[in-house]
Amino acid sequence: MKEERGRLIFTNLPIIKTILVKGGVPLLGGDGVIADGRRIEIASADRLAVTLARHFHSHKVFFATDVDGVYKTFPPKKEERPLRTITRKSLGAFSQTSAKGNARDVTGAMGGKLRALFALRACTVTIFNGLTPGALGEVLRDKQHGTRIEL
Repeated sequence: MKEERGRLIFTNLPIIKTILVKGGVPLLGGDGVIADGRRIEIASADRLAVTLARHFHSHKVFFATDVDGVYKTFPPKKEERPLRTITRKSLGAFSQTSAKGNARDVTGAMGGKLRALFALRACTVTIFNGLTPGALGEVLRDKQHGTRIEL
C-alpha cells in the first residue's frame, strides 16, 4: 500500500478480493506507508476501512474498538451509555466532541474515525466493543451493539 496525493493506493487488492470471494473477512490494521514516494505517513485502519468500503461498494462497515461505541461526551461520564444511532447530519458534531483522544493515537482516536466516515454514502457503520464476548457475532447478525451510524 502507498499514498499518492492524500489517497491510499492498495497494491494488494487482488488478495483482499480473494479473501472476500472465499467467504473470509480481511482483518486489517493501520500501518506506515510511503507517501508521494518521499515520506512515511500513517495510514490509519479507519482510512483503510473507508477506502476499501468505497472500492467494494460496501453497505456495512464494522469497527471493533476497545470502547462500547460513540459517547455524547468525551471522556464519557461514569454512568453514560453509548449513543445507539447517529445520522450523517449529526456526525459532524460528534466527530468534534470525540476529537480529544489518547496522545499516543496519531490517527485521531474516535474523532478521526468519525471524520473518516464522511467519505461513505449509503452505508451503515457499527462501532462496538470488540472485547465484549459474543459482540462480533451479534453485530454480524445485525443485532444492536454499540453505536450504529447511518450514512
